[in-house]
Amino acid sequence: MKSSKKTLSKKASKPLQLINLNPNVTPRKYEPAGEHNFKTIGDWVFEATKKRPMKAAAYLVLSAANTKVKNKGWINAINCRNIFAEGPNIDFVPQESFGGKIELWMENVAVGDSFAIQFRVSSGSSGMWELRSSETAMSQTPIIPVAQSIDMFIPPVEADYGLVLISLEAKFNNGGSWVFQDVIVKKVEF
Repeated sequence: MKSSKKTLSKKASKPLQLINLNPNVTPRKYEPAGEHNFKTIGDWVFEATKKRPMKAAAYLVLSAANTKVKNKGWINAINCRNIFAEGPNIDFVPQESFGGKIELWMENVAVGDSFAIQFRVSSGSSGMWELRSSETAMSQTPIIPVAQSIDMFIPPVEADYGLVLISLEAKFNNGGSWVFQDVIVKKVEF
């Protein structure tokens, strides 16, 4: 009886190891649209506002691998099918019309802050992207297969409640699905 107790205690002290039951599965990789540089953002903002920005500094990048940055913001995925942190990407359920939504919540936003937002996505379907913001009117842009960058500019914020909500929603013509790669937020200073 004593010898079996020693055997059990030796087994219990050995650390558990993860055993991969899917050794042939490789991480899913999609080529997202390129990240915008300062010149691209500057030209884009100048065209929209007729004011040339002095700089556009990295502020926030969110994806399936990094869904929240303390005191800066987080994302919600509504009607998603899978979240692949190792991708990183979020897949959305195939639907007839409403194809899912990504909400970007930015916190600690001060009056006068401006932002350039770049959503990087992939889709093989046709339809429209709806962009909504708590600071701007709703706008639409066509879904373009395969990798696409959907951009918007948040002009100087007027409200002093500290939160800004921005959402990207897929509206398909005849059904479809899409993949969210990430959202890149740059703070624009004039």
